[in-house]
Amino acid sequence: MRYSSSKISMRAIKRLPKYYRLSNDLLSQGIKNISSDKLANLIDFSASQIRQDLRGLGQRSGYDLLELHTFLEKRLCLKRTYTCILIGAGNIGHSLAKHEQFIKEGFILKGIFDNDPLKINTYLGSSRLKVKAIRELDHFMATNEIDICILCTPSATAQSVTNILVKSGIKGILNFSTTDLIVPNNIIVENVNIENSFLTLTFHLKNNKTIERNNFLLPEYNEKNNIL
Repeated sequence: MRYSSSKISMRAIKRLPKYYRLSNDLLSQGIKNISSDKLANLIDFSASQIRQDLRGLGQRSGYDLLELHTFLEKRLCLKRTYTCILIGAGNIGHSLAKHEQFIKEGFILKGIFDNDPLKINTYLGSSRLKVKAIRELDHFMATNEIDICILCTPSATAQSVTNILVKSGIKGILNFSTTDLIVPNNIIVENVNIENSFLTLTFHLKNNKTIERNNFLLPEYNEKNNIL
């Protein structure tokens, strides 16, 4: 079955990484084919949502996992490498710098920046990169081709740092600050707001209602879920 991405929606695109990781897990267990109903028992999407998403990719019923995984790998552009910098060497930045899965999936950390004198010139991450001062960012960007910035700065400085990145030709920003960044249309910003996630969680805990996600109910817990 040949896949086509022409009909896929933005919401479905945001679900692709989960399909990718699940297909990888299942293939590692020697599973070659799976139905949407069985997929729904292993992931927080309903069977009908899965069929709708993967119908847009050209698939109709049962899924050849190797073919699906190969398509998703290409669709998520995981066959190439991306050069990254990390700005903000605090707790979140420190954890991300040590996250070896980034390297496995082709995200190569090339530089780390901070404005704290106690962090500058220290070494961080699995690659043991030296933390540079923010004032060096402009020169670094001018002499290195960087695709992505992982932004972990306080909100007060997030936009000013982003302005430097914009002038330097950054292509994408993974934004861990709580600021809504203002960037040109040609720069992609993916917001990861941990505070908002906590507030959403506490809302559901207080209201204690059945949680709906993307207009479908979460699947019931099943011991088989533990394989993931």
